Amino acid sequence: MLDSNGLPIPTYDQDEIVQTANAITGWGYYSSVTNPSFYGAAADFNDPMMSYAAYHDETQKTIINNIVVPAAQTAPADLKTVLDASSTTRTPGPSSAPSSSSAW
Repeated sequence: MLDSNGLPIPTYDQDEIVQTANAITGWGYYSSVTNPSFYGAAADFNDPMMSYAAYHDETQKTIINNIVVPAAQTAPADLKTVLDASSTTRTPGPSSAPSSSSAW
């Protein structure tokens, strides 16, 4: 979408992007060992990622759509909030469908 000057309308600002990224920290490869290591887990592409609580940002965050993620939530709870927020985004990305004025 463009504004009245023909410039793209900003979707999110840098702080929203950083805060949203902070909300999904602490995820890594799945590990079945008793004491898995965030940095030592071998790449496992067959099992779902797992959360590593010590590497998750537990501070309060204001993510996309101005949604506040409370402090002290788990990585799965923050991820759910981010996914819910992104599914109800206020400005979707550009459409890949041709415009009505496009020639087929």
